[in-house]
Amino acid sequence: MLLLQVSEGGTFALAAELTKRGLAHREPVLKRSQNGDTDEADALFSLLEWEESGHLLPHALLQRALREAGNQPLYITHPEGACKLMHRYWRLSRTERPLADYVFPFLEANPHEVHVLLELCSPNASVNGGPRYRAGLEESTVEMLATSLGPKLYEMARQLHGPEPVDHYPGDPHDSTPPTPEDRLRQFIYLYEQRNKPSISEEVIEE
Repeated sequence: MLLLQVSEGGTFALAAELTKRGLAHREPVLKRSQNGDTDEADALFSLLEWEESGHLLPHALLQRALREAGNQPLYITHPEGACKLMHRYWRLSRTERPLADYVFPFLEANPHEVHVLLELCSPNASVNGGPRYRAGLEESTVEMLATSLGPKLYEMARQLHGPEPVDHYPGDPHDSTPPTPEDRLRQFIYLYEQRNKPSISEEVIEE
């Protein structure tokens, strides 16, 4: 029933919330089963179904999103959840198609959408409970993008920015205003290049 709700029922926002709650409930269920304990909510699924829900729920949500997106990229049609869909649920769903094979044909057709992707994967922030906005990129975000998409996103960012060196982080990731698309692009380039620099110990070994 839950899988059907995620796949077809209600709104996509509701399906995403059901997926999130289902995954959050899964780990405690499995731990209780190991200890021989049960909970009333555990009866929603058999133990095997709870075990498999770790990839079945993300798979159902991802397939729904892809159906709804049609010939457009998820980062355009489902902006609020696109980053989690592509960088968490894609992996959890055990989808055979590499994420890069899905994303890059869209980016190659519209290179400036690199700005869109970087913004949507930036952390949410707010000041004193005010409106939420996308803050500056962080090292963990760049690591996630590099792991999911490989070096090609950096290469496209470099093509957009040009050959000029980026020798510092533009702005501050905790600024109270969002960075411009150009600054966010430079943040990505800077953090990616720092990520790939050899450490001091590695340099000493090489010498």
